[in-house]
Amino acid sequence: MKGSEIRIYVLAKGERPDYRQVIAFLWSEDYDVDSDGDSYPASSRTWTELTLITRNERGERVDVDPCSDKPLVLQVRSEKRSLAARVAYLLAKHTGGAVGWSPDGTFDEPNSLKPEIGDDFDLDAAQTRFHNSKYARSTLEDPYPD
Repeated sequence: MKGSEIRIYVLAKGERPDYRQVIAFLWSEDYDVDSDGDSYPASSRTWTELTLITRNERGERVDVDPCSDKPLVLQVRSEKRSLAARVAYLLAKHTGGAVGWSPDGTFDEPNSLKPEIGDDFDLDAAQTRFHNSKYARSTLEDPYPD
């Protein structure tokens, strides 16, 4: 990443969503995104590394990396504050976790990030895309559900 990036930390208490649901939440299930990470198979719910970069003129990028194992704290980074906040919010909500601005600082409810998500983002529609994504039904045995 270049320039100044925003870092938000997620105290993740449970399994992560299928990483493809993160794409559905942010943009849509079929959005053209380059992804990388340690989700193997693709339907894994125990991943700790994720990079998403849109393949369009905006070139939005967000990275998730582990800061600590016990407890699991994930660092969400992006040059776009609202994008980092959206991913951190989603991960904290889904895992039953919390968010903070420091890996060893005070963690707060995921809803504390709502003001950072941006007025141009429809959170209700994003949550609907997330829950209705075919990848919400993925399993280790069936990583590519119809």
